Amino acid sequence: MIIVRLQGGLGNQMFQYAAGKELSLRNNTTLAFDLSLLNLQEDPFTPKRSFDLELFSIHPSFVSQKQLARFIRLKSPSTRNLLQKASDRIFNRFYYIEYLPGFDPLVLDYPANTCLEGYFQDERYFPSCYEHLRECFVFLRAQALMTSSLSSLYQILKPSVSASDGQTI
Repeated sequence: MIIVRLQGGLGNQMFQYAAGKELSLRNNTTLAFDLSLLNLQEDPFTPKRSFDLELFSIHPSFVSQKQLARFIRLKSPSTRNLLQKASDRIFNRFYYIEYLPGFDPLVLDYPANTCLEGYFQDERYFPSCYEHLRECFVFLRAQALMTSSLSSLYQILKPSVSASDGQTI
């Protein structure tokens, strides 16, 4: 499983999804989201965020707090005991934090059982899933409106057969 700890607004979440999706496809594993960072408000001037990817046809999975806890302890290695370190190596659990903006090619080599935290705002993080992203990053409401409009237009313009002479009008 690849876990993405979502943060920020819609644009940030789109980049985070794209990087996580790329990594999950490379490892043939699932992608799940953690929403806990969206609820953090570091100062009164930062707006609270929500899960905005629901605007698209993504079909998200969410990580449980129990699943997330296995990765969070990797975030601060100095507090881990020897048994936890051995367990993490056996189960190949990794936690990647993007400290600085920019592309880190090593991210694409992380295995399954990785938790990602960062913004990943570089298209090089998702080189092989452009087509998937184009398909899923369509606003659902706009898609429904387009389908409805096209259906109405077809009903107006569709050919009809005249009963009297059999010609299409």
